[in-house]
Amino acid sequence: MKIAQIDPLIVEVYLPIAVFPAIKEGMNAEVRPSQPAGTVHIATVSVIDKVLDAASDTFGVRLMVPNPKQDMPAGVNCTATFPFVGR
Repeated sequence: MKIAQIDPLIVEVYLPIAVFPAIKEGMNAEVRPSQPAGTVHIATVSVIDKVLDAASDTFGVRLMVPNPKQDMPAGVNCTATFPFVGR
């Protein structure tokens, strides 16, 4: 038996170290899942990995996506956008 939590969904992303100072717990990001295509969900940063990976020049961030209607399936590829990055 497998048990999966689908509300909220957890999205793990890796970001470049250059944006590390700008990422804060509680901030929002836009998550676009591959399925259903064309949808956008607002996620909240819940965890920021404080150990940076020098080999890949990245660090990990965990996002929480509310999914009360269960319209976003678990396990699909996503892209995340932090609106302030690059501005």
